Amino acid sequence: MLRTFRLIALLFIPFLSLSADNHPTQGFIPNAGQWPEQVRYRISIPGGAMFIRNEGLSYVMYDAQTVAAIHEAAHDASETMPSHQIRHQGIHMNLRNAHLGGAPVTQGTSNTKFNYYKGNDPQKWASNLNAFNEVLMPSVYQGIDWKLSYGNEGLKYDFLVAPGANPQEIRMDFTGANSIELRNNTLYIHTIFGEIVEQAPVAWQDLASGRTLVPTQFIQHDDGSIGFELGNYDPNVALVIDPALVFASYSGSTDDNWGYTATYDNFGNAYSGGIVFGANFSTTAGVFEEIFGGGQLDIGILKYTPDGSDALYITYVGGNSMELPHSMMVNEYDELVIFGTTGSPDFPVTSGAFSTEFQGGPNTTFENGFIQIPNGLDIFVMRLSADGTDLLASTYVGGTQNDGFNGNPVLVKNYADEVRGALWVDTDNNVYVGTSTNSSDFPVSANALQPDFGGGGQDGVVIKLNGNLSQLSWSTFLGGAQADGIFYLVVDEEQRVVVTGGTASPGFPVSANAVQGIYGGGNTDGFVSIIDSSGVSLIASTFVGSDSYDQSFIVGADKTDNVYIFAQTSHTGDQFNVNSPIGITGGNQFLMKYNPDLTEIIWSSAFGNATGQPDLSPTALLVDFCDKIYCTGWGGAVNGALGTNTFGLPTTPDAYRANTDGSDFYLYVVDNQAQEILYGSFLGGVGSADHVDGGTSRFDRKGVIYQSICGGCGGNSDFPFDNPGAVYSSTNNSSNCNNLLAKFDFESPITVSAIASLTQPLGCAPYEAQFSNTSINADVFSWRIEDVEIANTQDFTYVFEEDGIYEVVLIASSSTTCNGADTVSVTVTVVNAIEG
Repeated sequence: MLRTFRLIALLFIPFLSLSADNHPTQGFIPNAGQWPEQVRYRISIPGGAMFIRNEGLSYVMYDAQTVAAIHEAAHDASETMPSHQIRHQGIHMNLRNAHLGGAPVTQGTSNTKFNYYKGNDPQKWASNLNAFNEVLMPSVYQGIDWKLSYGNEGLKYDFLVAPGANPQEIRMDFTGANSIELRNNTLYIHTIFGEIVEQAPVAWQDLASGRTLVPTQFIQHDDGSIGFELGNYDPNVALVIDPALVFASYSGSTDDNWGYTATYDNFGNAYSGGIVFGANFSTTAGVFEEIFGGGQLDIGILKYTPDGSDALYITYVGGNSMELPHSMMVNEYDELVIFGTTGSPDFPVTSGAFSTEFQGGPNTTFENGFIQIPNGLDIFVMRLSADGTDLLASTYVGGTQNDGFNGNPVLVKNYADEVRGALWVDTDNNVYVGTSTNSSDFPVSANALQPDFGGGGQDGVVIKLNGNLSQLSWSTFLGGAQADGIFYLVVDEEQRVVVTGGTASPGFPVSANAVQGIYGGGNTDGFVSIIDSSGVSLIASTFVGSDSYDQSFIVGADKTDNVYIFAQTSHTGDQFNVNSPIGITGGNQFLMKYNPDLTEIIWSSAFGNATGQPDLSPTALLVDFCDKIYCTGWGGAVNGALGTNTFGLPTTPDAYRANTDGSDFYLYVVDNQAQEILYGSFLGGVGSADHVDGGTSRFDRKGVIYQSICGGCGGNSDFPFDNPGAVYSSTNNSSNCNNLLAKFDFESPITVSAIASLTQPLGCAPYEAQFSNTSINADVFSWRIEDVEIANTQDFTYVFEEDGIYEVVLIASSSTTCNGADTVSVTVTVVNAIEG
């Protein structure tokens, strides 16, 4: 049985220009004679290249700043042309006494072909070469393989140590660097251009008793070589790498710019939405809205590359008053769908939209009066093209009072709870919004589950729009006679709409067999409700409450439609600890799992400092393919109304950051039975009170969090960037705050199937379609059409001879991941060619 000892090294070179070569984009290109024979593979790195050699690695770097200056001077006569002498530096890492002569094993073939025709010697030409995402060098030491890989998280290397092999044999000698430094278990390779940084190695094992950390650290031997030192571990059980911060980036705006919401797309691109106070937000050319709309503030949207090295587009969204973004999600075409609130009568809406008329409402304020909303608020929903250049659809939704705003003070417990509410896009690209309304004349469907406003000044409301935002498929109130608010929703595997939020209504609609059919007491209770796909029937509904304050902020569902919530309480007992030994008596945050019809609590687990007040304001929740539960929240000075902070929350030995300044984000993961804390870590700057100003963030399907943060407030740039020179902006350029996006990968061993692209979803018969497979952690593939296997290759080309609508299914499998297999499909439409 193979046991794996994985050591990760994320490489970055700071102080480089933002050029096309500023991050690895090609993968590992093999040497077919175009380079010296000791070179096996080459990959671009910021400001140079990295070579896999027969002896180890080489980094060849150049002065990218001088190259950029020469480029600028060549295009601008006013610029002084610098010297054309470009400094270079070569740093070599040799594996001492290693044997790298074995045949490499590669994986992840690029679609791009590479050709080299240099010089007049045809023997040194090479053509039709593929690049690879992974290269495994076998048996570099006895029983030890060396794997190098490139993906969304950057470059890394692993040593795979077989039973009986000795990891102490691994010795790395460095030459050519200015100096080598070990600090805080991180290896810094100093160069004239900056640093190459190899992050601290951390490993764990999944034993029968649960996940166990294996202490691992770099060690520098007396002869100067670098090796690894391991604590005790079971030699027959695999070791797994720790999570990693993929990237974090400020918006870089010089205007005050606050963080609200974040999401992702099928390619791992990251989206961040916030608000901007001014006209100096650096938008990209050609986007939908390059210019500030006016009024007090607009929304600012940024789309980042998967590694955060560049912004693919930056755009304003807004009219002449003010807007707030609540939630974002990407549809199957990688078009960004945004839900928010607007106070602008001239907000950009499209012809044929469900509603093109602003209804508005009474004057109101937000952020203790700092944000003025003189015209009242309507909901908006909009859809942007994948490149951010076109507004594809946009509509108002609202009545004559304020809509999309949780303004009732009894429901506002945390800072920015006013901007609660969520958006969901289903597999047919229909759009759902769960939020709150003060309008008794809010547009609801005739056969709605609850056609009438419940009362108390505010109700929850759920709406479903078609993908073009031209029709309101259905809409319903959800509430009792007192204040109610919907804070989050998901659509489960059966197309049921699952919503959660807070209520002060003892008469809130609950189902007959609900696990809690009676209001718990206190100022508010939480609730969970399930609505059928037509918006007509209440399938199930339950209170979530004690005799103290309680509210439920985020809901999730697993593949068998069990329901999970992330909630707050002021209860000091054990009501919210059920079948979970890790639950803390009086913990003021809790995770809870229900059966699909909400008649049973399967388990519930409270955590926190048990002060009688919540420690965290919830921001995101995920149930992954293997039913592990992830959640994130923030606490501290900005949430001062609660009088609590993030001190004292549990961390695990593999935490990304084990210490807190009291005002940070917190990452928490438990196993599928809530028997064990799998991960606990802080995330945030040292000194700034990191927070979020409302809205929702998201995890993707494999356990990567895309978290929007209002960071660096006070003009600071103190967020802990692992790769400051390789992200869009590692500095907050405003005098106050920047919308900061953090992408954090928990590196769960999950198989995720993904069809990155096909030639076109529509073609004329006979139609040859090419499918690109970007599945994660999979090594066996099955392509199926009409439930018949057509191919088992990674990528797939097929000729559709006849017209019709075909569902092409990809099943990606692995014997080493917790879920084993995953399935994804895409629809191809083939029409008869028109003969002229």
